[in-house]
Amino acid sequence: MTHQVNAAGVGEGAHVAVDGRSCAMWRKSSYSNPNGACVQLRVAADVVEVRDSKDPGGPTLRFSSDAVAAFITAVVSEEF
Repeated sequence: MTHQVNAAGVGEGAHVAVDGRSCAMWRKSSYSNPNGACVQLRVAADVVEVRDSKDPGGPTLRFSSDAVAAFITAVVSEEF
């Protein structure tokens, strides 16, 4: 299974999709810990940003969409 991070209508305020789901705003997993100890992500064009939900104004990590797709594929394939 290959996971793709795709952009649709890239530009200011554009909505992008991860595996067909819109992801223009910060999102967190529905599997997140209820005490708020989780990470959030958002997708913009060819970049996926990740941040600590407890520090939304803090630093973010930026990854290419290709790197994230490869990571997700490896996780699903139980390579870790």
